[in-house]
Amino acid sequence: MGFDITAVGSSDSHRAGRVSPISTPGGTIPISLSSPVGEASTAVFATELSESGIRDGILAGHAYVKFFSPTGPDLRFTAQAVTGGPTVIMGDVLNATRATFSARVFNVAKSFEPRILLVYRDGLPLLAFPVTKADQTFRFPGLLAGDYRLQLMRGTAFEAMTNPITLRST
Repeated sequence: MGFDITAVGSSDSHRAGRVSPISTPGGTIPISLSSPVGEASTAVFATELSESGIRDGILAGHAYVKFFSPTGPDLRFTAQAVTGGPTVIMGDVLNATRATFSARVFNVAKSFEPRILLVYRDGLPLLAFPVTKADQTFRFPGLLAGDYRLQLMRGTAFEAMTNPITLRST
């Protein structure tokens, strides 16, 4: 419940493109030092596939980050007031005193490292769900106002993270 900052995935390299000379019996040869750029990516829920549609989706916080690659696991995060009404997605505010949240993890490749889906409320861990299948949905109640977000862990590494859904008591 602070600043509205949209999570985005990016990477940079501080050595890419540098050339280093190495000595050989035939003389000095320039060798390009490779420093691969990471593959973090941002998945955006946009109303249309256009620059303005993507920009609007990011500004609304309708996005999540995949830290390892664009082919990593996908997340869906929604909430609805217990009394009914519209369903909101990550980045949205739900004006309600209580809600039902739905968290879906899919496109999960097999790994020897266990995956855990963490639910955070206002930056503190609230719940943990083991991810044991390639496609799973978890439901949980929102009983207190706050910012709820998901964080998918693979072992000790962040694999994906959503922007929050804000539950605001009316």
